[in-house]
Amino acid sequence: MRAPRLLALVVAGGLLAGRVARAALQAGCYVTAAGACRLDVAPFTIPVAPGAALVAFELRANGALLYDFRTDGARAPAGDYRPSRAARDFAATCGRTYTVELVARDTSDAAPRDAGRATGITCPTPVTTPPHVRGQVLPGSRLVLKVKPDRPGKSALFVLAKTNLLDSTADPTRTGGTLRIVTASGDRFDTTYDLPSARWRPIGGPGASRGYKYRDANLASGPIRMVVIRKGRMLKAIGERGRLRYSLGADPNPVQVLLATGDAMYCLSFGGATTFHADRLYRAESAPAPARCPP
Repeated sequence: MRAPRLLALVVAGGLLAGRVARAALQAGCYVTAAGACRLDVAPFTIPVAPGAALVAFELRANGALLYDFRTDGARAPAGDYRPSRAARDFAATCGRTYTVELVARDTSDAAPRDAGRATGITCPTPVTTPPHVRGQVLPGSRLVLKVKPDRPGKSALFVLAKTNLLDSTADPTRTGGTLRIVTASGDRFDTTYDLPSARWRPIGGPGASRGYKYRDANLASGPIRMVVIRKGRMLKAIGERGRLRYSLGADPNPVQVLLATGDAMYCLSFGGATTFHADRLYRAESAPAPARCPP
């Protein structure tokens, strides 16, 4: 089970004193289904001086080499260069904080130059779901997944379930929670976002038992801005920006949403009435409750 928390970033920008400009570098860290942490560098473009070609670039994390790209002079790529996905996802140590640096050199430079930096990337501690979790299946009102591969900061997630079947006995102010988005179709993503206990509050005050609300207005703990659990009324989750870890190159239908809080889990499966636009949008509405919660 994944439990990613892609944390606060510092984006480097502006021109260097040399000829290679800074790339707008963003990075985060997530936990894989196997419980290992990985650094993820968002898509970036390395500016190359007019008339020059890229000779080499390196990605480093806390000084350690992550990726080393070099060409011979005859095959150096001309113009600005955008690395492939394979050059942007790397093994990391859970609980450790990283600075990711980009160093580049084009044919107009005598030596490599600092070309971008992302700082303050702390890998989360894997979150495991207790074996005694109770699963509650719910019908889904709406799921919206939006992506913009060239503008990852515009990605968005919206989940809504309006139902009088919703129970909310578990207390996430003590245990925290996780939100998992998973599909075995399309690009086959499986991502879990950590929802720390400190960001949960009871609705109606302590002891009111009307539900709970999670808020992270500055997205300091990950890409999930808000989660609302109202007993007998609704479940809602909102996420945004480039730290949402899913892609829409192919239709992901159906998509499962699993919200765990303490010893409770709420399970939704979205399919049926859907809209899909590759690399842009997946939307599903009026989904019936699944037969059971997945493992």
